[in-house]
Amino acid sequence: MRKPSLEAVILFQKILPPALGEKQPTVGDLMTKEVISLPPDAPVLDAHKVLEERRIKGLPVVDGERRLLGVLTEHELFMTGSSLHLPTLQKIFSGFQLWKGEKSLEQEIHALGNIKVGDVMNRDPMVVSERATLAEVVVALRDEKVTFVPVINEKEQVVGVVSRHDILKIFDTLKQSV
Repeated sequence: MRKPSLEAVILFQKILPPALGEKQPTVGDLMTKEVISLPPDAPVLDAHKVLEERRIKGLPVVDGERRLLGVLTEHELFMTGSSLHLPTLQKIFSGFQLWKGEKSLEQEIHALGNIKVGDVMNRDPMVVSERATLAEVVVALRDEKVTFVPVINEKEQVVGVVSRHDILKIFDTLKQSV
């Protein structure tokens, strides 16, 4: 698992607005603690359903002790190795019965149903600790071009996620205090 570069974090810390005060917020102060996650053996189609229903862009993949194994995002769903895009496929075929004579399409759809989250997840996600600074998480979100970063403890267990939305809430607070 990767962490943000120290040089970028130091640079960002210099430009943080003084309005944040003496004590800079940590990731633990900002993160979403109620984390939606899946095990690696969950079907990708179930993962897609969770993402759609919860309107989230991705989620951590964890083992039985909540240790981070990877992340699954819309990007991984799009890049499953199939020529069919999962969300589009589900919308197109939700009301249709497939023709038996179309073996290649039928086989590909069946193969999609057998793909597990662990088969397509990103096994090397950017992570931050709950003690990480605001600067560290902003650098991670910016440099990795991701919408969320798992927050882990010293046992590599997921204790939260921090997203771009969580960071933007700080700037809303700053606007109100000015």
